Amino acid sequence: MIKKIGAVFLLMVGLWIPAFAGMTVEEFQKQFGYEVMVPNEQEYRRLSLEEWEVLNRVFKDLPPHFYHLPFLKGFVRRQYGMVSSDQPQQATVLHLEEGYIELTDQTFLFPLYSVEAEILRLLGIFVYRFMVSPEGLSEWDQVGGWRYDAKNGVWGHDEGNFTNTYDVLEKFRDFLKVHIYTPEDDFSYAFAFYMTNPDFLKFQSEKKYCFMKDIYQGYEYEITAQKRFQFIVHSPTPDLNPPHIDENSVTVIPHNDNGRTEVLEGRAVIWDEETRVKTSYLGILSPDRRKQMGISLQEKEERVFLGQWKLPLTMTPGKWIIPFIYAIDQANNAVTKTLSNHVFEILNKPENLDSSPPTIDIENIQIQVLPINTRGEIIVKITVPARDDRMEFPHVHSGLCVSVNGRTRSFQGGDITADKKAFIFNFVFSVFDEPGPWYFSQVGMGDSSGNVTHLNLPREEKYAFMIASTDVDLEAPQIDINGISIEVIDKNKNGTGVQVQIRFSGGKEKSGINPGGGNIIYIRSPKGKRYGAQVQVESIDPKTGEIKYKATFVLPDHPDGEIDPKTQEPKPWLLEEIQLQDRASNRSRFNFLERKVKKEIPMP
Repeated sequence: MIKKIGAVFLLMVGLWIPAFAGMTVEEFQKQFGYEVMVPNEQEYRRLSLEEWEVLNRVFKDLPPHFYHLPFLKGFVRRQYGMVSSDQPQQATVLHLEEGYIELTDQTFLFPLYSVEAEILRLLGIFVYRFMVSPEGLSEWDQVGGWRYDAKNGVWGHDEGNFTNTYDVLEKFRDFLKVHIYTPEDDFSYAFAFYMTNPDFLKFQSEKKYCFMKDIYQGYEYEITAQKRFQFIVHSPTPDLNPPHIDENSVTVIPHNDNGRTEVLEGRAVIWDEETRVKTSYLGILSPDRRKQMGISLQEKEERVFLGQWKLPLTMTPGKWIIPFIYAIDQANNAVTKTLSNHVFEILNKPENLDSSPPTIDIENIQIQVLPINTRGEIIVKITVPARDDRMEFPHVHSGLCVSVNGRTRSFQGGDITADKKAFIFNFVFSVFDEPGPWYFSQVGMGDSSGNVTHLNLPREEKYAFMIASTDVDLEAPQIDINGISIEVIDKNKNGTGVQVQIRFSGGKEKSGINPGGGNIIYIRSPKGKRYGAQVQVESIDPKTGEIKYKATFVLPDHPDGEIDPKTQEPKPWLLEEIQLQDRASNRSRFNFLERKVKKEIPMP
């Protein structure tokens, strides 16, 4: 274990006045010991001021024993519009052997405290590998209930509130891409939650929280907000318990025909003593541990959940494992049970197998800029030839354009050409966007076997285009934090049917708020769960152009709550963050949380 240094606590308030102000790269490196490197300007760039401040606020609240670690050189930042070439599906990438962490556009799109958590999670892997003693690693296995299955080469985990995210938004709950398979994964998420959401970590596991307190050498954190950004939700009988899973009932049965597995049937016994189970699925992992799939389960009879998955012709044969089963109830209490000895076999013929990813022909990409339509939109169609040996046409994963100034635009739909030889990406711009040049910067496609091709394209003339902007908007939407109102609508007074309405205003918006998304409010419960709701435009003043916004949260029945032992009053919910985006991709973000730091200091 990392040695503790004392038993006296000093309360210090951490308000967000960026300590980075005026700090140079050299000063950051001198204070914290880490470089922000630019290996080459074609693929990497320097951090923006906002990104610098995020990185700085993470390190300034860490204990000093996490500074100047010899095994971590620092950070690199991918160019706008590019993904990591090594791990293109990851927002933030760890390069353990080289000793650096790679940041991308996706790193900074999450709520602020999740951006911090991503950086801390990868730092936590370094700490686990290089700082925790063998005795500490063994103790962590015991704290987390981990056990190793040497026969199948996988870790198992006892049932518990075992998760990698405190978001209860469906779009963030992608456990198939990022799942906790090992004690190291578990440690890294706990390391991040300890600083960014300690209430959630305590709720998940008091033992893990205490272990992390030792790792942080007595530093503790409290996440709060100003009184005007707090509110109370009455929940007299909160449901805090996740569903139960009978481990012995978890099975996957292959249905074979003529030497090939055509269908997998999953089964599990799951129940909840307070509210019904809402969603469940089994994760399955290929023999080479590279492909992760899932089987969705539905309740077919009381407590019995079943699901089927029709396999693609090219499915990898061999002994697959069931590494975990996930379930969540109507009150958004989730449980992930990690399994260690659940194995099944998939059969397939050698002539069916596919290990080759799709081929994308970047030399023959065609770009067409259409005239301005009646809505002031400028549609850009980009035709990308591609093929896959086993499919009529590969699945399209991503497509991105980037301006010379770093603004990005994702595609909004598209079509496969009639001859099945290319995909036409539709990008929607407006007369308010900067004219360019814009570049088609990134494309990703995959097949039904899980083979994926992601390409970062160079900023060359053949991938460039201009748009006919007439009224460029470079101003981000305004958020008036002084006029925010929070109303809890609780008609039943019994913890059911509760809604929370949040209203605020902003100044005149030149291009208008983006109707396609990017406008969201987040709130945080006393147990640290995060909820999100879309922001709607309620009205626009015809004279001043002032915009009034509204977001409505429909909370689950019997939401979590807690009584403060000091005041004997219910602990408040917190307004966490507002994000707005206009039609010209100008973004605003305001985070309302404050982190207070308790620092343990040695006795004199």
